[in-house]
Amino acid sequence: QTLASTILIQYKPALLIEAVANVEASGQSLHMTEIVSSKAMYLKMAGLSKEAGKPWVEIPFSDMKGNTGALLTQLLQNVQNNNPQQQAKMLTASKNVRSLGTHTIDGVRTTEYTGSYTTASALAVLSPSQRKVLGPELKQLTGPIRFSDWIDAQHHVRRTVITESVSGQQITLTTNTTAINQPVNIKMPPRRRVAMIPAGSL
Repeated sequence: QTLASTILIQYKPALLIEAVANVEASGQSLHMTEIVSSKAMYLKMAGLSKEAGKPWVEIPFSDMKGNTGALLTQLLQNVQNNNPQQQAKMLTASKNVRSLGTHTIDGVRTTEYTGSYTTASALAVLSPSQRKVLGPELKQLTGPIRFSDWIDAQHHVRRTVITESVSGQQITLTTNTTAINQPVNIKMPPRRRVAMIPAGSL
């Protein structure tokens, strides 16, 4: 299975996240657009749109069962209060970091660092609020987490490649940061093109 997505994050005047993703699995392809605000998630995908009768479907966090809505709200607050580059904080848990020299990423000169860390050491360097959000995900991982980071002269992480094992399956995640502190244009879908999912179906 392969997932490729482009993500925009707007912090001001209000937090908005937009992800456009393509999933390839078992010879099948799925295209999806997702917009997340502080109160709801909006999804646009062919099958869901056909069933709903409108291009977009809105899922309010307040309608989600159990703790799911609260966890999503907390995750968004964590995104809003922290620079995305701070995700690299977990890499400080590594005890075997080494430099592999300089490389140019998207026209920017960077230094590549590689190493590994354990789930326990990663949790130890996170704040209590970050552990609450990321802890359940990290605890699913088995074995060491290997990484390569390409960092520029301003200490911005321009590329990260992480390899980890989840339930015996190897996952490789590559993240390219192409713009930092640049204007972001995320447009909310018009109300007339949005269908609500009944609370009972969530």
